[in-house]
Amino acid sequence: MRKRIIVSGIALSLLATIPAWGQTSVIKREQPKTEQRKNVSVEDQFNSWFSSGSLTYYTHSDYVTVYHNSENKPKGNLDIPEYVTYKGKKYIVKEIGLCAFKGCDSLVSVVIPQVLTELDSEAFADCCRLSSVIISDGITNIPNAAFKNCEALVNVKIPQSVKSIGQNAFAGCKSLTEISLPPNIKNIGISGTFSGCEKLKKIDIPATVSEIGWSCFAGCTSLELIVIPDEVKKIGLYAFSRCGNLYSVSVPVAILDYIDPGTFYECPKLSYITVRYPDSSTKKVSLKEEWKQKL
Repeated sequence: MRKRIIVSGIALSLLATIPAWGQTSVIKREQPKTEQRKNVSVEDQFNSWFSSGSLTYYTHSDYVTVYHNSENKPKGNLDIPEYVTYKGKKYIVKEIGLCAFKGCDSLVSVVIPQVLTELDSEAFADCCRLSSVIISDGITNIPNAAFKNCEALVNVKIPQSVKSIGQNAFAGCKSLTEISLPPNIKNIGISGTFSGCEKLKKIDIPATVSEIGWSCFAGCTSLELIVIPDEVKKIGLYAFSRCGNLYSVSVPVAILDYIDPGTFYECPKLSYITVRYPDSSTKKVSLKEEWKQKL
C-alpha cells in the first residue's frame, strides 16, 4: 500500500510538469555556484578608491583619476593637485573622470595642472557658480559637455595644446563674454559647442579651423560679428541661428555655395555677408529675399 502511494505521488508530480496542449515548457536550472562568481579582471584586483579632503581618486598602475568626494563636495576655489600618495605609493593625477565634478554647485574656480592630460565628458557640467577655469598645457581635447550649463562662467583659459573642442562643451554658459581659441585648433565640435552663450560678444576663429559644427553658435544673442577663416570647408546647419545682434559676417568665396539658408536662421540684423576673394578684394552679397524668408 505504501509503495502504491509513493508511485502515485511521483506520477502526479511528473504529470504536473507536462505542459498543456499548445504550451511550451521551460525548465529553469540553477547554475552551479562556481559559474555565478563575478568575473574580476586582473587590473580590478589591484585598483582602489580613496578620498582625501574634497576629492576622491581611483588608482591605476601609476596614475589616478580624480572625482569629487560625494560626502564632502569641493567649495570655492579648487586647485587639483599634480600628485597624490596612497599606501606609500606616489601617483600622478592624470585624468578627470566622467561627470567628475558635475553638479558641484558651490565650486567657484578651478585650476587644472599641467600634468593632467585627460578630461572626460561632462567633467564640470552644471556647476552653476563656477566662474573661472584655468586649463594648463597638457589637455589636447575639451570633450563633450565639459562645461555645459556653467551659467556663471566668465573666464576660460584654453591652452595652446588643445586641438579640438567637443559638442556642447560650453553650451549654456550664459555669462561667457569672450573666449580665446588656441591657434592650432582644428575642430569646433560636431554640434552646439557654444550654443546659448548669451553674452558672448566676440570670438576669433583661428585660421586652422576646417569645420564649424551644427548649431555651434546658435542662440549667442550678443554676438555681433564673425570672420570665417579661409581654411573652413564646412559650416553646419543653424551654426549662427538666433544670433539677434549679428550684423557682420565675412566668409571666403570658396565656401559661399555651401552655406545653407538655415545657417543664419533668425538673424534679423544681418542683411548681407561680405565675401572675400583670393586677390584680397571683397564684395557685399545681399541675402536674397527668398533666402531671408527661409531664415
